[in-house]
Amino acid sequence: TQGSNVTITNADGGITIAAADTTYTAGSGLTLVGTEFNTAGTGNFEAIEFGGHLGIIKIGEGIKDEISSKRLVLIGSRAGSGIQYSLNTVAIGYLAGAEASGDVVLHSGNNIFLGTRAGNLSSGCDFSNYIGYEAGKDANLSRYSNAFGRQSLKLASNSEYNNAIGYRAGDELSLGISNNFMGREAGCHATGVNDTVYIGSYAGCNSSDTDDGVFIGTNAGSDAQGSGNIYIGRQSGRSGTGSGNIEIVTGGPLSTILGSSSDK
Repeated sequence: TQGSNVTITNADGGITIAAADTTYTAGSGLTLVGTEFNTAGTGNFEAIEFGGHLGIIKIGEGIKDEISSKRLVLIGSRAGSGIQYSLNTVAIGYLAGAEASGDVVLHSGNNIFLGTRAGNLSSGCDFSNYIGYEAGKDANLSRYSNAFGRQSLKLASNSEYNNAIGYRAGDELSLGISNNFMGREAGCHATGVNDTVYIGSYAGCNSSDTDDGVFIGTNAGSDAQGSGNIYIGRQSGRSGTGSGNIEIVTGGPLSTILGSSSDK
């Protein structure tokens, strides 16, 4: 009845059942949540973990434990599962950041992985942010970079300080430093490119050794080589191999009229 208590005592502790507006407790360390007793303090329900001395917050099913990692926020099924050598990292989405690895020596990390498989299996991509489906997936040694868009900077390798915006922008970039890619597949498969701006669908796609360039327009500078070039307009500079050129077109041919010329 109201105002009275019923106590059931077992060998390992007691369970107290009280009237309304009272606290239900169990001597074995359980607390009542709704209509169920659960372990106090941990909030571990197979898919949710909070706190701990490592500062890891997990919401979602995980398959593998974190390795040598601290201060993580992992939200989503298998988000951050098996992540290692990472600090101060946020992974949100299915398999986001799963099995990603920070610098083994510095244990740095400092990443944001947002989207299904964003940053999944990436390695040594410290201080980078990957946002979008498979953005930065399988990237390797691509530090201080930002990728926004489906598969942007996916499989990028040995590249730093790059920004990629758009579907597959910078996809499979290799040996690229301080570049900006904007547009569908802009700079995809580019190799050995530095300090270059790519704007437009397929701009600079498959280009190589195109340092200090500016490519603006659909297919501008795609398949091109050479440094210090400025290509503006559709297909400008396409397949060109010279350096120090400026080409401005308004719907050009399938390849540049400059060919291998330089300083034009």
